Amino acid sequence: MEPGELRSWIRSVMALARIAGLLATGYLKVRFVRSWLRPAQGDAMVRRWCEEMLRALGVRFSVAGHPLDRCANDSGLLIVANHVSWIDTLAIRAALPCGFLAKDSLRHWPVVGPLIAGTGGVFVQRGNPFDLERALGEMGGAVTAGRSICVFPEGTTTDGASVAGFATPVFELAVRHDIAVLPMGVRYLQDGEPSRLPAWVGDEAFLPSLLRIVRARGLEVRLVAGRPLRHVNDRQRAAEEARRAVGNLLCVPFAPDPVIAPTHTVLADASARTSDIAEAVRRWITDDRQVQPHEIGDHASLRSLGIDSLSILRIVVELEQRLGLRVDEAKLDLSSRATVLELSAAVANAER
Repeated sequence: MEPGELRSWIRSVMALARIAGLLATGYLKVRFVRSWLRPAQGDAMVRRWCEEMLRALGVRFSVAGHPLDRCANDSGLLIVANHVSWIDTLAIRAALPCGFLAKDSLRHWPVVGPLIAGTGGVFVQRGNPFDLERALGEMGGAVTAGRSICVFPEGTTTDGASVAGFATPVFELAVRHDIAVLPMGVRYLQDGEPSRLPAWVGDEAFLPSLLRIVRARGLEVRLVAGRPLRHVNDRQRAAEEARRAVGNLLCVPFAPDPVIAPTHTVLADASARTSDIAEAVRRWITDDRQVQPHEIGDHASLRSLGIDSLSILRIVVELEQRLGLRVDEAKLDLSSRATVLELSAAVANAER
């Protein structure tokens, strides 16, 4: 082994040892110490921990753009950012106090799950509108209590070269609670030049990403804060404005939106689509109510399952909108005794 390689290997081992120690102490602080501190003291403790973790990773940290101290108000903010790496959360949390909306699978990660939960994070099952509604309720309670919530509306990580489409459901939080949306751009540099090295994309495991970062030299994560966006009454419009703001902060293009099938193709087989929607809704009910699939028949009463038909209605409307249809809500005035199939058919048969 060459001397340079040996030194790099030793630095990596030492960095990993510091990171392991910080994870352990961070877990203990959040688990046993934070509850004894005042909120401001707890936030400061978490901020220092994030800064220490970034230093252990060998990643410099900077903030540019709109001064974050001017964003403080009596209520929380909905912070929206592009998503490149797991380092994003450390940098954003080092910049300002907030919790994160995280996928439910992270709840079960050792140390990481408790850290997310203990710092005000909210977990959500992706693709489950019932669970999203619960998560929106939790986040709503947090923001009205003055806590900010950060979300990554792209729904996945990218290499940072463009801004992918923003999912609209999370912006319902801003619509319901009349809170400001703070756009945040996340950019990575290496020796002052844009870098894709920290990007955690595809199916890459966590450990290879961690090793690649601790072995790199000259990495920097730079946050670019925008001005808080005014409240709007439409989540689609809010998502578009936020995406445009993040793209402008980073000076990167928008990724092409997914191609939506022509309307005549989508409408070609309404009966098949009705069946597909009904089956998807039944799967969500099965997961949400912990019931057996055979208990959710085509003619099962939603009321007997303790489910509000309007919740089901929101699901099927969302599904149809993803297919590029305009749903005529006037045709969806259904009673609480409506069946899953009837609800699905009403949406599928709505004219464009």
